[in-house]
Amino acid sequence: MRLSSQQLAEAACGALLAALIVFFAMPKLLYRGRAGSFLLFCIVGVATIAVIEEVVLDPLLMAADNPKIQVTMNGLRWAALEALFASFSIAAMVAMYDHLESRRSLSALAELKNEAELAALKSQLNPHLILNTLNNLYSLALEQHERTPEMVLMLANILRYSLYESEEASAPLEREIEILQAYVVLQEIGIGERAAISFDITGSPQGRRIAPLLIVPIVENAFKHGGAVVQETPANIHFQLRIEADSITFVAENPVEPQQAADDTNGGIGLNNLRGRLALLYPNRHSLQVIPGDGLFRVVLTVTGEPA
Repeated sequence: MRLSSQQLAEAACGALLAALIVFFAMPKLLYRGRAGSFLLFCIVGVATIAVIEEVVLDPLLMAADNPKIQVTMNGLRWAALEALFASFSIAAMVAMYDHLESRRSLSALAELKNEAELAALKSQLNPHLILNTLNNLYSLALEQHERTPEMVLMLANILRYSLYESEEASAPLEREIEILQAYVVLQEIGIGERAAISFDITGSPQGRRIAPLLIVPIVENAFKHGGAVVQETPANIHFQLRIEADSITFVAENPVEPQQAADDTNGGIGLNNLRGRLALLYPNRHSLQVIPGDGLFRVVLTVTGEPA
């Protein structure tokens, strides 16, 4: 199909108006909240192109011997409609492309922000964990405890997991349990006879995954406060891990001084850190309950699915 010079000229006018709308009116007016000015620009632009086509281009490009060449309102209307259709079709496609690009950019920025926040939270978690464990090992070394070499190996295993394996978004639940049990043993030896500790697991961890080091802050918090309670009998510190078809629940219970329970309802470094990680890794798929009672502090964490 061969286009006439008149059709090519009209297409060029439509493309010119579209370029003005896309590269000037949209960024300078529409995207800056000046919708009224943008609309006025479009109306004036369409009217100007219609007049140019009807008054200038048509007489120049149509056959010179055509006696019916004249400017009419009907002709102006058709010229305006043609300019409107050509320019706004192009402008709409460009606007849609810009919108999709903006959404992709925002999504990429949000992902980078989440990664940065997770890295910051992990950097807070690891030194806290290491410091508490080293304090316990130091006490054992001073006493020349026979299990000190074994505890050093356990700490090395925890550090390896913390520094290298925890870089992934998720870890096998079996490996997380292994680290938790090692950490409980280290803390148990540090506390000595001041506490009676139990750790029950129900359900199979095989094939399940969880965000690495997600549960450690809860265990750490239980030892921190449960081991500080002064009483005649050993403090009961109890942990329970329930593995169900679509969820994983961890419960920690420890005695606590009444004033300390009130102060810790909002968390502390460990639990506040955990809340931040949960919001990023399990959005709308987690529950963290901190329940202070009469001399008892209970934390219940439930996560559904795998981490984001």
